[in-house]
Amino acid sequence: SNPADGENNKSEVTAKISTYQIVVSSHADGVEKQAAQQLQQYLSRLTTSEIAVVTESDFKGNKAIYIGKTGYAKKQKVDFANIQGDGYTYKSSGNNLIIAGGNKKGVLYGVYDFLEGLGFRKLAPDFVYVPKAKETNLAKKDRSFAPFIKYRTTSYSQMGDQEYSDWNKLSSASDWGLFVHTFATLVPQHQYGQSHPEYYSLIKGERKTATQLCLSNQEVADVLIANLQKKIEEKPDATYWSVSQNDNDQYCQCDNCKTLNEKYGDVPGGSVIY
Repeated sequence: SNPADGENNKSEVTAKISTYQIVVSSHADGVEKQAAQQLQQYLSRLTTSEIAVVTESDFKGNKAIYIGKTGYAKKQKVDFANIQGDGYTYKSSGNNLIIAGGNKKGVLYGVYDFLEGLGFRKLAPDFVYVPKAKETNLAKKDRSFAPFIKYRTTSYSQMGDQEYSDWNKLSSASDWGLFVHTFATLVPQHQYGQSHPEYYSLIKGERKTATQLCLSNQEVADVLIANLQKKIEEKPDATYWSVSQNDNDQYCQCDNCKTLNEKYGDVPGGSVIY
């Protein structure tokens, strides 16, 4: 093959990308600005000059990638109301491409998906594969995506890097109002331990407050529900609320809890489910 072919391909792709600007609304929110910056950062690695990010009111060109809730996207009848929080939509019009997303991180995920379509691969927090120019395809196809699994997470330690986590489209911990082992938070022993030891596990004939809850006690359910309601009112934007046992195996062994455990699966979790 002709060694010059690669350089010709690179020149063509570079010229094509360099004619674009990234456009955001003058009122862009934090996620939209982040999405535009990330797109700028990675696309600029394919060119000899940085791709510009401009506000819609300052845009004077004729080729743009519009990010988020721009006036142009609304004129093109992008239905933002029906895009799920982490979902995204691509819509092309002439030379322009719109990347729109839901009210969570949809537009950011849309940008990362677009970059993967160009051949970028973020294989580790500190390593991104940048495609060769001849591999890069700027073809624009209208499509929409909504994640089937609404909350996505992993305990993989490297996901602590926020950009790597976002690239892999993991959900935000801020979606949780309370996250696992919450009995101690919802019926705290420092508040009820002395006045109501009967709220906690009976073990070998003695109530132990630093254990689990006595789940057959209706008062425990009433207190827990009331305290959960207060927590929800304090954090109304949270999606998920965990009501779950503490991180120990000291479950209640009173006769009523034993009956529930036997009835619902013959396991200690039976009274939790009840």
